[in-house]
Amino acid sequence: MSLESTMKEALAARPEVAALACMDGEAGLVLGMCIQGDTNADEVELAALSAPELAKTPRDDGEPDDPAPEALVISDTWVHAFARVPERPELIIMGLARSNENIATLRVWLGEVAGQVGRAR
Repeated sequence: MSLESTMKEALAARPEVAALACMDGEAGLVLGMCIQGDTNADEVELAALSAPELAKTPRDDGEPDDPAPEALVISDTWVHAFARVPERPELIIMGLARSNENIATLRVWLGEVAGQVGRAR
């Protein structure tokens, strides 16, 4: 299954999630994006492009930050959840949902989607 079809299938199963995107953190490229409803594509792309900086664990020793397996950014409007693809940690899946959605469920589901993307590539 391709990246696009994997993301479309996953997103179709979760109508409360507004968008999914896949970012290659090493190349600096958004590899795919799927959007539901009237969500602004530019906002989704901007959120996906921020994934490499947000999905890191800072270090105190002056060395480069370590990749974090997941990250969350929560605002008044949105929850941006990020999960690295286990087999390809340079790939980061971003899920976008309204801030009133169940964050724990979103995190678990996004981790599952990242696993599916890893198996699909």
